[in-house]
Amino acid sequence: MSKDKLLDVLLGKAYNIAPEGVAALLYKTADDGTVTDELYDDAEDRILRLDADRVSKLSAPAIDTTELYNRAVKETEGKIHGKWETNIRQAYGVDPEKKLKGDDLLKAAKAAVVTVAANPEQVKMSAEYLALEVAMNAAVAARDDEWSVKFEQQQTEFQRQRQWGEISKDIRGEFMALSPELPKDPSKAARQVDDFVSTKFQDFNFQRMDDGQVLVMKKDGTRYQNVHGNAVFLHELVKQIGDQYFEFAKQPAVGNAGNQNDGRPTVRVLFKDEDEFLRKYSDTPDTEKDALAKAWELQQG
Repeated sequence: MSKDKLLDVLLGKAYNIAPEGVAALLYKTADDGTVTDELYDDAEDRILRLDADRVSKLSAPAIDTTELYNRAVKETEGKIHGKWETNIRQAYGVDPEKKLKGDDLLKAAKAAVVTVAANPEQVKMSAEYLALEVAMNAAVAARDDEWSVKFEQQQTEFQRQRQWGEISKDIRGEFMALSPELPKDPSKAARQVDDFVSTKFQDFNFQRMDDGQVLVMKKDGTRYQNVHGNAVFLHELVKQIGDQYFEFAKQPAVGNAGNQNDGRPTVRVLFKDEDEFLRKYSDTPDTEKDALAKAWELQQG
């Protein structure tokens, strides 16, 4: 490579100019536009000007980072303000054309609040009010359903207790008609009878038929049946359960319970109520209990 070519390359690298640009800068051109080997008279000055430009660029002032920071802060604030301004417009239904900013937008929102407060009907049309109204109605409906269920349960329990009050008397009568062997002590006898009546029939429901008989039912509403698939009535159930806990005296002859009146038994002993019968039954010798029980049965019949 010639010295001239080498110079073009070095100057081009130093001043970031293409080699042909360096040649055009330093060498004269012929009439046909080609570059000659003759240097311009001011070639030296031209190189110095290039170097002066290079030095001036190196000494240029540094970028002002404060200005960049302030600009970034303003842009961020603008985005944040834009977001909450959008939220205010949506929440209060103001400035649909998005012309208001900052304090002006806040004043419009406050004015909207005052307007809504002064007009209750407008409050009722808000989304918040409608949501609360739906929730309140649902809560009231749920409470009504709850109390309705409780009322039905109480009604059912009342009916069950009233029926049990009637059925328990029937159970007691059927049981005593079987002449159970009870303690001679009236209090002990009464407690045994009460315990039998109140605790041994809780697994059943009962339905009184038109003919007065009491049909035994299961808790699931189906009828209670014996091993032969036949319906069981109360007197049968009392005997069935009673046999598990008591011995029963043989039934007395009809004549022992009362006098005969044209072939029909008449009651010789009358009881004021069941309590009186139980007291007399407890005080009566075992040999006479059967007749007493039959007399009570006949009185009940």
